[in-house]
Amino acid sequence: MVINKTCVLALMGTMVAMASSVHAQTGDWTDRGYIGVNLGAQLQSRTFTETAQPVVYGELATVTVPHTIANGLIFDVSGAMRVWENFGVGVGYSRFSSTETATFTALIPNPAVFGAPRATSGAISGVSHTEDAVHIQLLWMFPVSPALHVAAIIGPSF
Repeated sequence: MVINKTCVLALMGTMVAMASSVHAQTGDWTDRGYIGVNLGAQLQSRTFTETAQPVVYGELATVTVPHTIANGLIFDVSGAMRVWENFGVGVGYSRFSSTETATFTALIPNPAVFGAPRATSGAISGVSHTEDAVHIQLLWMFPVSPALHVAAIIGPSF
């Protein structure tokens, strides 16, 4: 038993002697807040077809427009302020915009002859698609180092 107690005491003494002092822990988020400006990318393009069937001259007309929303840049700006310890609230805004030349095909009823629609087609340049979003943010800031902070953010987007 004496050997076991001596070994345990020696092992504990070695561990205490070898332990290094703990440097400053990451601690609290001390800044008042932050402002961020970002550029991102929507990498995939999307296609869809829009069809309208209004009644013209007492008959059903059909207009079909295929659209392609190209990939492109997304602009984002956000800001948050610290409320309590590492908890903060913020708001963000992001925008994506794309412009295309849309082609259309149409069957338009003939005003002079019932049941004999006229076919037409064409192109319209400068058709734009824009997505705007506002983000409400609840966040918890993790100061990794004095120069690097990581935020866990949740919240709805409108």
